[in-house]
Amino acid sequence: MKQIVKMTALGLGVALSVQAMAADIARGGYQTVNPQVSTVTYSDTAFDQLSADQQQQIAQVWGVTDKEYAHYLWLMQNTPSGRWYKNLDPDEVLMLNANNDQERMKYALIVVKETHDRGEHELAAQKAYDQAWQTLYPNQPRIMIPGQTPQSFKELKAGDTLLFFTKINDDSSNATLQQLFDLIVHHSDVRLQIFIVGDPGSKAIETWANQQKIPTDLYQAGVIKMQMDKGYLSKLTQSPLPTPVLMLNHDQDLTLVSADEFNHWIDE
Repeated sequence: MKQIVKMTALGLGVALSVQAMAADIARGGYQTVNPQVSTVTYSDTAFDQLSADQQQQIAQVWGVTDKEYAHYLWLMQNTPSGRWYKNLDPDEVLMLNANNDQERMKYALIVVKETHDRGEHELAAQKAYDQAWQTLYPNQPRIMIPGQTPQSFKELKAGDTLLFFTKINDDSSNATLQQLFDLIVHHSDVRLQIFIVGDPGSKAIETWANQQKIPTDLYQAGVIKMQMDKGYLSKLTQSPLPTPVLMLNHDQDLTLVSADEFNHWIDE
């Protein structure tokens, strides 16, 4: 399915920060980074200008040597890896660019350990989050911590419901809605609920709905529904969020859908 609009951050193009949901979960995992150094903004030239201690600090975050980290930067700026692997960690890029089996295995062991450690952190965090939600809001649907790595993407399944919160005067939101219609057409066992945020008036809503060209057959069959938000989004999140917002309801668990996850679905 062709992607129509480019998504950024969480919540389909809005500044919906996962940090607010899960205490600085970054790039799909937990990174222990010295706040005085950056692991993502150095060029190879700037890295060379740092002191030896600073170079080692940065490299150690990723479990590699300063020379290996410098080689990673060179690969990202001088080879196709900069296009192919721009969202991967340094150890993963080095593994994929290894010159021989021994070198490849060396980096694979680092990647596996990082993946294992990240998984333990995420499972522990999710357990604590679930317990806290049950303590504070035992009678409300649970909003789960969204994963951000391809490995954690959920697949749409029969019986799932997508909740889309939008304002009718948001053009980028309208483009996203068209993608959602296309998605539902290809997943007829998944339902879509559209929630209109604010109070634009019935005439404005009717005009807007006609402009969106909602699939008539799916609307009449109840696969797509539309209703006023009436504060439902704020009640679910316990804090105001900018629209548009997309959530997935799976077995009564509500998950904020990331842009990457949404793009994963529409590109299938």
